Amino acid sequence: METFEMHGISSPNSAVASGVGYAQHGDGPEHVLVMHDWNGDHTTYSPAIPYLDGETSTHVFVDLRGYGNSRHLPSDFTVQEISADCLALADRLGWRRCHLIGHSMTGMAAQRVAVDAGTWVKSAVAVRPMRRWHFWRAPPTTTAPSVV
Repeated sequence: METFEMHGISSPNSAVASGVGYAQHGDGPEHVLVMHDWNGDHTTYSPAIPYLDGETSTHVFVDLRGYGNSRHLPSDFTVQEISADCLALADRLGWRRCHLIGHSMTGMAAQRVAVDAGTWVKSAVAVRPMRRWHFWRAPPTTTAPSVV
């Protein structure tokens, strides 16, 4: 039976140095970085694990800042930050190229990673990507709404 290995951050003090948390399935030569949807984490994909071939591919399910094993990491919640974290994670894993999957809010982030990484991305799949980032991060309010 193949395993679903957990890689989390042990303490907030080591979080930034260690990077974002993730779960890994398989150890095959094809690398796939998978980003969760809004309010999700790596467990979003747990039902799919039995169907993944761990001999031919390595799937890493990242927990973005503020979610799952990375919920304690400070964040600006921007696509640029997600891109930088994903590239840092791939570097930490020793990956030179990989496939990228993003769902919902991270569909947009997958596009940003592809632009930032260039040839590092073999393919990018954006499943139902959000069209506008402001739906995920509400703009700051300067005044309270009027009550009539």
